[in-house]
Amino acid sequence: MKRIYYNEFSAILVDEKAKTYRYVSSSEGLEHAKQIGVQAIYRTALNQREEFLIDLGFKRVL
Repeated sequence: MKRIYYNEFSAILVDEKAKTYRYVSSSEGLEHAKQIGVQAIYRTALNQREEFLIDLGFKRVL
């Protein structure tokens, strides 16, 4: 499953199957959400979401 979290500036694309995430621009994240048919979730503080993902064992990819 894929999840997308975003704010005004950037977005985090999360791949729960591969346990990875990456940062992209906000507009790119919203476009990706449309393409794959998932709802992007607005979060004002993406750094907190990133810390949560790291605690769950997710790895950041480029």
